[in-house]
Amino acid sequence: MYKYIAVVCACICMACTPKTTEKIIDNTNDEMVSFRSKAPASGEAKPVQMGEYTIEELENGLKLIIVENHKVPLVNFQLSLDSPPILEVDGGVDKTGYVDLAGALISSGTSKRTKAEIDKSVDNLGASLSTSGRSAFGQCLTKYVDEYMDVFSDVIKNPIFPEDEFNKGVKRTLSGIQSSQDDPNAIAGIVRNALVFGKDHPYGRSANMESVNNVTLDDVKRYYRETFYPSNAYLIIVGDITPDMAKKKAMQYFGDWKDPEAIPGYAPMPKPSKIEGAKVDFVNKPGAVQSVINIAYPIDIKPGDDDAIKASIMNAILGGGVFSSRLMQNLREDKAYTYGARSTLDIDPYQGYFNAYASVRNEVTDSSVVEFLKEMNTITMEKVNSENLDISKKFMTGTIARSISNPSTVARFALNTAKYNLPEDYYQNYISNISKVTQEDILDMAKKYIRPENAHIIVVGNKGEVAEELVRFDSDQTIDFYDVQGNFIEPAEETLPEGHTAEIVVSDFLDAVGGMDKINAVKDVVTTYKAEVMGRNATFKTMVKSNELLYSEVKVGKMTMQKQSFDGKVVKNGGMAGKSEATEGPEFESAYEQLFPVTQMAYLGEGYSIKLEGIEKVNGKPHYVVVITKPSGTKETEYYDTTTNLLMKKVATAEAQGQTITLSTEYSDYEEIDGIKFPSTVSITGAMPEVMVLKKEEIKVNSGLTEADFK
Repeated sequence: MYKYIAVVCACICMACTPKTTEKIIDNTNDEMVSFRSKAPASGEAKPVQMGEYTIEELENGLKLIIVENHKVPLVNFQLSLDSPPILEVDGGVDKTGYVDLAGALISSGTSKRTKAEIDKSVDNLGASLSTSGRSAFGQCLTKYVDEYMDVFSDVIKNPIFPEDEFNKGVKRTLSGIQSSQDDPNAIAGIVRNALVFGKDHPYGRSANMESVNNVTLDDVKRYYRETFYPSNAYLIIVGDITPDMAKKKAMQYFGDWKDPEAIPGYAPMPKPSKIEGAKVDFVNKPGAVQSVINIAYPIDIKPGDDDAIKASIMNAILGGGVFSSRLMQNLREDKAYTYGARSTLDIDPYQGYFNAYASVRNEVTDSSVVEFLKEMNTITMEKVNSENLDISKKFMTGTIARSISNPSTVARFALNTAKYNLPEDYYQNYISNISKVTQEDILDMAKKYIRPENAHIIVVGNKGEVAEELVRFDSDQTIDFYDVQGNFIEPAEETLPEGHTAEIVVSDFLDAVGGMDKINAVKDVVTTYKAEVMGRNATFKTMVKSNELLYSEVKVGKMTMQKQSFDGKVVKNGGMAGKSEATEGPEFESAYEQLFPVTQMAYLGEGYSIKLEGIEKVNGKPHYVVVITKPSGTKETEYYDTTTNLLMKKVATAEAQGQTITLSTEYSDYEEIDGIKFPSTVSITGAMPEVMVLKKEEIKVNSGLTEADFK
């Protein structure tokens, strides 16, 4: 009872380049050995040879950027807005999410075409088209430019936002949010933004279930009207087309696009609050075997600022994407704490930030924070050596030199130059400006922008295993706790009743679902749940003959994806994943627990240890937190409503395709069947990109199962 199969398919592809060494033959003279052991000296930096581009402005205010390139018969289109990000709040009501919803719905139907007709037209041309809240992208063959631009311009100028598509969009968004609430990296990003920028800044807000449910169709339409208009947009055309022809087509298809009668103003963005001291901010992720660390704070660098290039090189040395960076070499190569430790120094026209981050094992979480802070402090106190500086400069030089051959890069540089009022020769001089950066410049930038003493140290991880060791990094010796949306969690008002134990919590639960007399009278149970998996109907069926036999299967359509049987001695698996058997370990324990009429009865038996960790809120309500340690040493965390005593949530880890994943299962809508309460709805996150919601189809108790039913 209360155990369900999650089918997880994960494919990991790793590209490995074999390491080679160059052997010096014995008869090579000393001069040759010396020559070959040194890297060649860097030549004089040359200006970037920017490709040609044209900037025009149509009579309606639409800015046109054209990059001609005839290497392949393709033309790329991009529409980019020129307005700042906005705070998605209306009359004090949080409606964060309507910008993304509007962007997704722009291509869902126009006054001339339905969504199906738009999709068919694009497919028939072998083209592509996508939209977002601040842009639109597309590509087509040169010979289809007219047919494509007719559709592309129609989508941008005449969206009608059908209500049925809006409802679908809301549903998809809510599902994505629910899934992300179990992703530690997504949680870390949401909480980091909330703390670094503040929730009164557009960058500090993230869509949540409540804010998306507040969004109306009128909000989406209003956003479109107030931001998508010609004088607020750039149209970038890149590819196999001449500037004259591109301008002609732009005028033909966008010339009748008009500004609204009243151009909206934009409220000034507040500056993030200054961080005083180091603050440890923790998000509890029960069952997590890794901690996600972010050390972050706001900075002020805008595109084109004098510090921009120098600070970027400094960050590359510290942790900005170069494998030889200090964070990578320390935390990965030397300490083996993580697969990757990096840092970001975000240069943004409205508000930038710094972030150093990694995912590390629980047992080295505090040690990893020590190493992060050590590297951040060291770069502010000591000059970098010339070799590190040269490697980072070459990396940045090579990156821009390679990218400039792509006409899309030329268009992006042209757009940045126009949007951010950069000098006309900013990118032409980029490489030469990189070459001028000195060791003294790097030290100055580090002292100015690296501030470990005034930073948020954000950790998403297992509170019971990690949090206590992090107190020493907080200036006030106090850890602040946050939920997955970055909301501060007040210290628990409720305390555990004196003498309350995990055994009492489990016993109260057994009473709540029916009581031991009713439970002991259960001879067999058959449960059938339905769910949608990757757009297809799936059936989850389990049969249990109490204390004797178990059979479960997962079917997608008529195909059996997974099946399992257990006779108390051997767990046998079959289905698409292949055959396997288990006589011990986590899989054996899970099957053993299901033989009981109620799983929790197993916890009171030999080999199991249960501990009451405290009281935490789940969906706004207080719950007892019970950690179960099984005979194999694996752990699960369960949450029991303090009022109803019912199990409402379980967090466990599982192995899939060589990876450890965290599965979070929520139970709701309990229904009594023959005196025993069963959850009618079971929601599982972590098994697949979206939340998998299982709905009860049928539950039978004491239906008279025999051994023949299990063969």
